[in-house]
Amino acid sequence: MSAISCLVDTLSFIFLGIIAFLTLKHTAKPKLKVKLKDIEKIRGSYWVLAKEEIELRFQLLNVGHVYAKPAIVDMTLYVNFHPDFEPYSLKFGSILELETQEVARGKENSKYLVATGIKLYNREPGEFILAKIHTPRKSGIYPCWISARSDHDDLGYHYFPIKVL
Repeated sequence: MSAISCLVDTLSFIFLGIIAFLTLKHTAKPKLKVKLKDIEKIRGSYWVLAKEEIELRFQLLNVGHVYAKPAIVDMTLYVNFHPDFEPYSLKFGSILELETQEVARGKENSKYLVATGIKLYNREPGEFILAKIHTPRKSGIYPCWISARSDHDDLGYHYFPIKVL
């Protein structure tokens, strides 16, 4: 009797483990990673010069999870800058073919640009967005952040401190 009970317990454990894994896999939310490229990061901040016209190139990657790789579909990015910056253009799309120049005011009086309709799949090359801005006149560390979402998922808040020299 104890051998049969042990066998039933083992089979139940395996069956419940499979169900738990499948539930985890099919309810996984996408995972976005955003990197700021081509600007040197020193002591936790990205360094730029004051009163310059620069391009900030952000790389977007769908990194997925160990157990699931859901696609990011119809993603919207809000690229926010401190009020002392002057953003004027945001290019996005597979080959940066789309552009917006509509700057709006957001939280803490920030200035932001919006990119919409981005799709990212796991294991494919990521996409880039290119923000063109004028840097502030005064030196200091200024916040830049990207809030990302897709239709039904929060894709996080990505923070990039920018040190103006």
